[in-house]
Amino acid sequence: MRDETIAYFKPITGKVTMTDGEKVVVNVGIKDAVKKGMRFNILKEEAPFIHPVTKEPLGRIEALIGKLEIKDVNADSSSGIIIEGKAQEGDKIRISEIKVNTLFFQSKDADWNLSDSYYRTLKETGRLNLIDTGMETEIPSEIIKEAKRLHADVALLITSHKTDAGTLLTQRLFWVSDGLQFSEINTNIDIAYTKELKFAEGFLPLQQGGASIQIGVPVSAKLMTTADVDGDGKQEIVFSNGKDVSL
Repeated sequence: MRDETIAYFKPITGKVTMTDGEKVVVNVGIKDAVKKGMRFNILKEEAPFIHPVTKEPLGRIEALIGKLEIKDVNADSSSGIIIEGKAQEGDKIRISEIKVNTLFFQSKDADWNLSDSYYRTLKETGRLNLIDTGMETEIPSEIIKEAKRLHADVALLITSHKTDAGTLLTQRLFWVSDGLQFSEINTNIDIAYTKELKFAEGFLPLQQGGASIQIGVPVSAKLMTTADVDGDGKQEIVFSNGKDVSL
């Protein structure tokens, strides 16, 4: 379940090879681990970026001009539709290395030990910035509203129910921008594994006292600085992993 989930957010770069109205063909496919339902940013290369001292060309400025969703995947190419903006032949497409802001919701009937174990497994991949919520409703539209409020890009919903063999864990993934469900994964968990998780929990009691505050940063960065980027008198934190910039 973890691997299939993370596969939707694998960093990939390609190019637009053909456009026909809203339809786009790109030069990445199965060999590049492209999956149906993935969403790419569409980027246009602009003026060269020159080092201010050495005058050495460092690359080209890239402008975000749209987004596309993959509908069909072939060995060496894929086709999709433009869901925002526009695209022309030669434009770049990219899923960046920046962590994906993801609302993690588990229903009241979900086995807490399984959900917690899965939460930690996802977090350890380093691809998702998991956002918690105290909502109790299980209505997807309400959860997506909450995800928008918390500035998440993806909503992840976990439910479970008991079976004769153990527990059936179901995960649904939604794009928050338009509420589209793009994945549903069902995983059978046998009784022995569930018991093992509950047994292990007994050795990890909640610590009392000594409260601490930890703030998770939703990016994996090599560089950091601060600046009043939008001119509102407050400092923003600017991160970069060497390719992308995040505020």
